Amino acid sequence: MSEQAEPPETEDFDQFFTRGGVAPAVAPRLATVEPPSVSTLRQRQEERQRYAAMGDQRREILALLRRQRERRVQKELVSLAFKPRVKLKRDKVGAQPSSETETDRELVKQLQ
Repeated sequence: MSEQAEPPETEDFDQFFTRGGVAPAVAPRLATVEPPSVSTLRQRQEERQRYAAMGDQRREILALLRRQRERRVQKELVSLAFKPRVKLKRDKVGAQPSSETETDRELVKQLQ
């Protein structure tokens, strides 16, 4: 079996990769990279504009919600002084202990 000598370009190519150059998997991609076409650039520009418009709309909505909340809070603060105070039943029971609760407490003390 006789070995054929590789052409000089192939030898240089192999030595380049074995010495730590560009990885062989990356090399084919480097050769096929094409500059973007005009239509691709136009699509990217339109996409950027669309996302910028969506961002602007989102900021406007958040600002509107913030203003609405501030107005609502202001109205609540103004009306707070005029709202009747709500008394809970437990406040009434705690303030005026009934005779039943007193007798229950005495019975519990006797059991202990």
